Amino acid sequence: MISRFSLSIDDGSIADKNSELVLLEIQQPYGNHNGGQIAFGPDGYLYIAMGDGGSGGDPQGNGQNLKTLLGAILRIDVDNPENGNQYSIPENNPFADNTGGYKEEIYASGLRNPWRFSFDPVTGWLWAADVGQNKIEEIDIIEPGKNYGWNTMEGNSCYSPSANCDRTGLELPVWEYDHSSGKVRSPAVTCTVECLSRSFTAVIFTRIMFPGLSGRSVMTATVLRSMRSFWTPACSFLRSVSMRTMSCIYALSTE
Repeated sequence: MISRFSLSIDDGSIADKNSELVLLEIQQPYGNHNGGQIAFGPDGYLYIAMGDGGSGGDPQGNGQNLKTLLGAILRIDVDNPENGNQYSIPENNPFADNTGGYKEEIYASGLRNPWRFSFDPVTGWLWAADVGQNKIEEIDIIEPGKNYGWNTMEGNSCYSPSANCDRTGLELPVWEYDHSSGKVRSPAVTCTVECLSRSFTAVIFTRIMFPGLSGRSVMTATVLRSMRSFWTPACSFLRSVSMRTMSCIYALSTE
């Protein structure tokens, strides 16, 4: 369920719990993979990360089904409701006004459980972390209309079938992480501001404030007890990193 709340009249720093307006409800076939984040993009639209519906291995094939809202990142306009809904479809959504019965809310598809995503403050690119099944975790740059492969692919590898899968039209990740260096359970990676994941978090920093980190993704690996860019390791037991007003790096530790 995606809902909106109004600020409290008595205290403008908190939401009024009685002001809930339900924007969107999505049926979940299983109890896991329910998505990870919502955020407004630089374009003012609301982006919604939806998992494939759960269980394991995507038994319903939702990741490759454009007629469901599962296994995708959605984009809606919450400022201009229409057609009896509490939102509208941005006119440049990739499946807006399609005639194939595809969900017009879909911005990108083929995702297993996009745990966290965020927008690069310099380029505006949408970076997302997609949690893998058993072996591989991945980072994707999300572009409209792209299919990121699940459950045909897990990272850069075939998943179903396990070999000789058809990769036609599938967008491969910009980076992947396997479990060969340790027993990491379901980590996820994401980039830029406001990031949190079960095992990994990444932040892209700008060349202005962090010249040494420009163009790199900083990650925290819970199990590996490290904070690093793609190339440079450092040490701490971290759950998340984030950036505020392009001037400070914040790190969250459980120790």
